[in-house]
Amino acid sequence: MKDFAEQEQELLKEHCYLDEEDKPRTIENGTKWDIKDLDAFSKDRTDLYEEERVFEGGDAQGMLKTVKDVLLNCDKEFSGQEAVIYDYLCEQFEGDGE
Repeated sequence: MKDFAEQEQELLKEHCYLDEEDKPRTIENGTKWDIKDLDAFSKDRTDLYEEERVFEGGDAQGMLKTVKDVLLNCDKEFSGQEAVIYDYLCEQFEGDGE
């Protein structure tokens, strides 16, 4: 997971305008990333999210069941990119057969 988070941060740094601290800049009171080219970012993000991942050590199955429960019972309303990601994750967990 740490490696994935680092890759996601690098993707943001590559596709966002950077602030004075060389970090991805946000807009709209910090609720959205200030992305240079949304189409290119979306493609690269999709590629990153679709990469196969292996979770080693610990109780990965228990962790994933917890994530599934949280996602499927979440009352928060999402919009924009967050809604797309949320819908995708829910579809993946709903299709796992359990």
